[in-house]
Order: sequence, then C-alpha cells, then structure tokens
Amino acid sequence: MQLLPEKIARIDQGEISFKGKRIDNIKESEYNKMRGKELSMIFQEPMTALNPVFTIGNQLIEKIILHLKLSKKDARERAIELLNQVGIPRAAEVIDNYPHQLSGGMRQRVMIALAISCQPDLLIADEPTTALDVTVQAQILELLKKIRKENDMSIIFISHDLAVISELCDRVAVMYAGNIIETGLTNEIFQFPKHPYTQALIRSIPKLDERTEKLEVIEGSVPSLVNMPKQGCRFANRCPSVMDICKTGDISLKQIDAEHKVACHLYDAN
Repeated sequence: MQLLPEKIARIDQGEISFKGKRIDNIKESEYNKMRGKELSMIFQEPMTALNPVFTIGNQLIEKIILHLKLSKKDARERAIELLNQVGIPRAAEVIDNYPHQLSGGMRQRVMIALAISCQPDLLIADEPTTALDVTVQAQILELLKKIRKENDMSIIFISHDLAVISELCDRVAVMYAGNIIETGLTNEIFQFPKHPYTQALIRSIPKLDERTEKLEVIEGSVPSLVNMPKQGCRFANRCPSVMDICKTGDISLKQIDAEHKVACHLYDAN
C-alpha cells in the first residue's frame, strides 16, 4: 500500500506487480489514484485507523467523492448504503456518529465499509477480527465472504488464527521471522504440512475430540528482528529435524507438488 515512509519500509529486492503492471516504481500521484480505489486495506485496530475528530460519514464521504467523483449528496447516500451493506443498524443515524460512540464490532464494520466503498479489485485484511468476540468475529467473516463474492474481489487475509484461515482462504503462505517458508492450497497445507514449523503450528492446536495432559509447544524463541541470522534457515535453532546445512545453506522455496512449495532442506531430494 506504500503507506509507510521509505526510511522504515522499503523494497530491497524483487518487485510488486498488480493486474499485470509493476507498481512498486510508479509515482506517488499514480499510486494515490490506485490506493483506496483498486487497492484497499482493513487495518487491525479500527479505533486507531479511524480519525477520532471526524464523523463516520465525513471519513466515508471524503473517499467516495475523491475516487468516484460523486456529489456530496450522492456520496452520503452511497455511504449509508455501504453501512447497511456491512450490517450496521440505523445507518442513517450512525453515519453522523464519531468512532468513540461505536462498539469495537461496529467500528470494524465501518472499516470494512471504508475499504470496499470503491469496490477495489484487491482487499488486504490485516487481522480484521483479532479484537472481536467470537460471535462478532463469525459475523465479520461471513460478511467478508459475501462481499468477496458480490464484488468479484480478491482478499489477502493476514492472521495468526489458523481456524479463521482454514475457513476463509483458498491458498496459504506460512511465514516465519519475515520469510515465507511454505505455500500451497489451504486443504493441502492443513492436511499435509511439510515444513517443521507448519507441522508444529498445527500440532499445537487443541482438539476437542482428544484428551491430553499437555499442549504441544514450539520450544525456543523467534529470532530478534534486529539480529536475524545472516544465512541459513531462521527456524534452525528451534527445529527438531535441523541439519548442518540448515544453518549455512541457501534456503529457498522448492516445488514439491503442483501447488505446494516449501523452504526446507528435508526435501532437497525432490
């Protein structure tokens, strides 16, 4: 989304392509036309993402006028329609409320309304259900699935909640210490995990139909962000299957099936 300043967030390698066009090297003015219209984002904490000194309506209407070029009256009608779409009751009244007047679940729905207001092609959802109770979480997930289908939209869903991922996603990329270590179709990742970290993650999920005295844990700690290993696999110091090559060798994604890749030397023979 290029929302962070370059001194703390930059691309050192590779490139980003969207709809067949490279976008990491375009001008800020070009990106402004895309951001919010073709690319949109739901942030993790709506209370800090929404501006506390403007009403919900002001924040929705500003974006709609900017990208859809509607009159203020039409933009307000569109904003009320969006609030209704995301399941907010009394939308015509709530539109004039400030963020602090709404519950966490309502604010998250407003964030979703903001994100989909211009019917983007890609929606990035960063932990959109973390701060919500289970009932509201289920409602938000159903809403996202409904919006995705209605708007023919793609969603990148970022989460540590494996149950949510298994419910919502078609494909999964598992990350550890900033690197993608396994990627594939959701069913395949959950049923046949290959990387020792993915396997340990799935083993650590409690199962309702199994009695156990002790939950599975992953021993050790994640490397410090300011002191990452310079070479080898970043999971090596915690991996039960570690080999000498894991600490020094190149660790890139290897194709082990038509839709399944893993960054692990256990599969070098493949």
